[in-house]
Amino acid sequence: MAQVTELLADHAIADPYSHLAGLREAAPLYRDERLGAWLLLRYDDVRAAFRDSRLSADRVSPYFERRRAHGAMQRERATFEVLTRWIVFTDPPRHTRLRKLVEYAFRPRAVERMRGWIASLVEELVEELGTDHELDFIERFASPLPVRVIGDLFGVPPENRSDLTRWSEDILTLVFGAMHSADRHERAERSLREFSEFLHGVIAERRVCPGEDLISDLVAAEERGDVLDEEEIVATCVLLLFAGHETTRNLLANGLKAILEHGSAAALASDPSRMPDAVEEILRFDGPTKAMWRQVAEPVEYGGQRIGPGERLLLVQASANRDPRRFEAPERFDVARRSNRHVGFGYSMHYCLGAAIARLEGALGLGAFLERFPRASLATDTFEWDPLILSRSLKRLPVRLG
Repeated sequence: MAQVTELLADHAIADPYSHLAGLREAAPLYRDERLGAWLLLRYDDVRAAFRDSRLSADRVSPYFERRRAHGAMQRERATFEVLTRWIVFTDPPRHTRLRKLVEYAFRPRAVERMRGWIASLVEELVEELGTDHELDFIERFASPLPVRVIGDLFGVPPENRSDLTRWSEDILTLVFGAMHSADRHERAERSLREFSEFLHGVIAERRVCPGEDLISDLVAAEERGDVLDEEEIVATCVLLLFAGHETTRNLLANGLKAILEHGSAAALASDPSRMPDAVEEILRFDGPTKAMWRQVAEPVEYGGQRIGPGERLLLVQASANRDPRRFEAPERFDVARRSNRHVGFGYSMHYCLGAAIARLEGALGLGAFLERFPRASLATDTFEWDPLILSRSLKRLPVRLG
């Protein structure tokens, strides 16, 4: 079925779930002529597509080939070279090699050792909120927390943390499809160059004096004699900045919004042990990622429709996670939901490497905020969202602390 699904229309940005529900129940997939892509909407299809080896995660090479046809390739070569090394844009066997090496830095022991100092960063931020009656939760908490975590992971001095935020936001405009941003390529190129130069300096230091940090782990990573080269370490750190900041920021903001709207704050404040389940429900109900792209490498069939090589698929997680074929009462926000096998972090070999860290930041951050401010409430019922295809991102979240 070919049509324009209006994913970037105002009503679909404000409430993608109602829009997607109508599409999902009418047909398993749509051909969106404006995006030049097929939309997969149902849970089983999205989950199957994530593990389908006939679908390629490399959407960077085709994209830059199209850009080169318009004369832009030379100017954007540095951006292209970094993005092609992102593990999320690679296929086996290259993906398999990179993942085995990068996973070393995300082994359970490495993530668990972060718990104490992330909790300390959370407490610092909560204290800094002081006695303000009303504030923007994103500006004061949801954005600064992942920046501080990433800054400590990368060894960024406190005075340079604003650079991390700017670098992340500039990369976001390119990767998450900010169609409204005319200069997004130039901004991403500039920020990638600046951040890469910074990382080369840190990597050189860690080779001489390794520490208990993520970049030291990436430098030390080895798999059967294979190691990451310097450009692969740089590209991985750029990905971790982008994904670690944006994803966690939106997890915290969307999560607090859902908790306060649905009256779950008191229960979670009184029983912090329920917070991990609440984080899973946030990821299902209104997670930070709406969709992921795939390129068809070999002919596939979904929903009775044969799709040929070169076509693009949009795996719409926001629709799959509200599919009533998989979830009971999917429109209900339930922090005690069981069997919550959402696809908010992807699935199979492309499951998010940083998922454990994002979950840890989400549980510790929201838990500490609600414990300190159990009577917090939303200060508005009107919300503005960034007009992005792939990300679910609030611009502001005004909150009264109570």
